[in-house]
Amino acid sequence: MPVKLSRLSFILFILPVVLASCGRVSIPEDMAVAETLLRTAPDSAIVLLGKCNDARNGNRYQRATWCLLNVWAGYNSYSLDLSLAQLDTACSYFISKGTHLRKAQAYYLRGAVRQELKDGTEPEWVDDYLRGCREADNCNDPYISTLVYNRYGIEMNNRKWYDEAIPALEKSAESAAKAGMEGFRVTALINISHSYLFKGDQDQDWTKATEYALQACEVAENAKMLDSRSRALTALSTCYNRSGDYEKALESSREAVKIQEQLFREGKRKDPVRYNPLADAFRKVGNADSALFYVRKSYDSPEIITRMTAMQLSYIIYRDLLHDNDMTVKYMSLYQELRTQQIAEQGSGTVIENTIKYEKERSRSVAEKMAAIICIILLGCLILFLIMRRYRAIAAKRHKALENAERELSKKAAELSARSEETRKAERKVEIVSTELIDRDPLVASLRKAPRYLSDSEWAKLCNLADKVYDGYSSSLASAGLTAGNIRVACLMKLGFSTSDSAVMLGISPASVTKAKQRLKSKIK
Repeated sequence: MPVKLSRLSFILFILPVVLASCGRVSIPEDMAVAETLLRTAPDSAIVLLGKCNDARNGNRYQRATWCLLNVWAGYNSYSLDLSLAQLDTACSYFISKGTHLRKAQAYYLRGAVRQELKDGTEPEWVDDYLRGCREADNCNDPYISTLVYNRYGIEMNNRKWYDEAIPALEKSAESAAKAGMEGFRVTALINISHSYLFKGDQDQDWTKATEYALQACEVAENAKMLDSRSRALTALSTCYNRSGDYEKALESSREAVKIQEQLFREGKRKDPVRYNPLADAFRKVGNADSALFYVRKSYDSPEIITRMTAMQLSYIIYRDLLHDNDMTVKYMSLYQELRTQQIAEQGSGTVIENTIKYEKERSRSVAEKMAAIICIILLGCLILFLIMRRYRAIAAKRHKALENAERELSKKAAELSARSEETRKAERKVEIVSTELIDRDPLVASLRKAPRYLSDSEWAKLCNLADKVYDGYSSSLASAGLTAGNIRVACLMKLGFSTSDSAVMLGISPASVTKAKQRLKSKIK
């Protein structure tokens, strides 16, 4: 009897686990591929997820996964149409039944999206980030760890809870280094520098802040990320300013502005160049003319904070360096006007981006608007009359021809549908066979697990494999006049290797692989 009870207890214990595991069926291939594209190509992930109708309407696990990935892809692609309903579906399932990874993803996404949409309160968002950090500690995924710790650290910095922010940001920087996310690593290091900058105000020691800013500059420079380097140099300039090393502050600010101007000219930077830090650096070294030259570049900035800072710097320069009372009063008044405008905008929740345009639109007379509306209505009526008249004239002649054409089209459509289905099946079989031939190759299998730099003989094997599977693919490229390097890139693309794996095998950076692919496509066209 005790043995029977023991077995019965075991069955009752294990049955819910078995049922739960049966409910969590594997997700479709398109959805799995879409998850891998969330970080690098969210727009492509959205397209793939749009094809997963079965998963979207499948069991709870599949639907929750689809909702999670769809909202995440939309968030990463800066979509304005983020669904809180889909977010709630994903979070309500995974927070209660998901793995540590899914829970971390759900908490991070709920906090980030709701913060983006201003849904809920700031303590709720921060709580989600904190819970996400705890789950990320148990899932060993550097990507999600980077994201959620970075968010939580920034929020702690904003609250001036620097002792809480620094460990989180250090964890984010460490995870970003493991995940190869150098941009996030630079951001985390800059924010750590900010934390130590304000902590250093207490004992007048900004050594730690400077060290992290220098580290951010080094990481950005090694990764050849110019925009990140300009941000790191601006942070470094602030550290030097605070510690009184004004010459180094000026040097850092000047280099940051130079990089921003270069990126802006090349169309790689949309935000305006930040001239105020450079102007302040010139002010600190006593160069009034250069300070005014650069601060004036920010007078017409679309950002009210930037304009306020420019006006504030201007009246300080005129007051402390040029001793011009009239200009000091002028720019102090302009600063106060902008400050009043900012307070009013924060109170009403509205921002007027272009005051001149707004005033012109407001001053447009009612008569002009009515005249325009009447003209549009009359023009529409005339066009509609002409269309109806023309339609009635040709409708009778076309009616019989359309009936005959519809009968003929129906027959042809049935035939084409049958042929198309056969063609699709044949193409699918060819694709499956080609994929199996490629994946069974020992060299390809080893490279998919652990990509490495290839020897000439290994390149020859890959090109021969491409020839074998795709009917002389590399040979046709060689006869078309493409170089050996072009053919290697083309073969890697054809065999389905990713950009990062291709970079390792070619011994170049992923950015260089992307450029090589673009040049190759233009040559093939």
